[in-house]
Amino acid sequence: MEPVAGVITGTVFEDVDGDAAGDVPLPSVDVYLDLDNDGVPDADELTIATSADDPSTTDVDESGRFAFDGLWIGTYTVRVVPPANYRATAAGSFTADIVDADTGVDGEISLEFVGGDIAGVLFDDADRDGVFDAVETPRAGVTVFVDADGDGVLDGDETSATTDADGGYVLPRVPAGRALVTIDVAPPLAVTGDAVGIPRLFAAPFGSTNVFELSPA
Repeated sequence: MEPVAGVITGTVFEDVDGDAAGDVPLPSVDVYLDLDNDGVPDADELTIATSADDPSTTDVDESGRFAFDGLWIGTYTVRVVPPANYRATAAGSFTADIVDADTGVDGEISLEFVGGDIAGVLFDDADRDGVFDAVETPRAGVTVFVDADGDGVLDGDETSATTDADGGYVLPRVPAGRALVTIDVAPPLAVTGDAVGIPRLFAAPFGSTNVFELSPA
């Protein structure tokens, strides 16, 4: 290959609506030139992280951007190393041809979040049967959270929500797998529908946004 100063640039996005097109730029994601096209970043393959937004440039959003410059003539496959709880979509890589020193190729790579939302309703279970009966009332203002470390305490990095006037809550963007959904209550309140007083387990199948209850009341 003849050495020239070709450039490959691009942006890594999260595909929020499932159309394999970019929606939200993602910083701090590793992008690499897959020279042997094996889908794995090797030690001799150039890898860079996508940028964060520069607050000093208020008219430009640099989030998710990357650039490989000083490239030789040739064909390059640009791939991404999906971070935790993400996977590549159909637009998870692109090919760029550097044909001369004036070549500049700009592409997009999209990733999707693997998981879903968990939603439910809290209510005053007057007869303690774990069923929301017509005569029972919803409970507003209660904190519900995903107890990632299983310690029963809401930590700063754990997803949480407060029930609304109808007792409803939504815990957004819960990663696929088991999630311990915990209700922050104290005496005289207690959680019904679970013998040990800990709310139920939910799971989202890999690649699905449908969340189901593992141990329903």
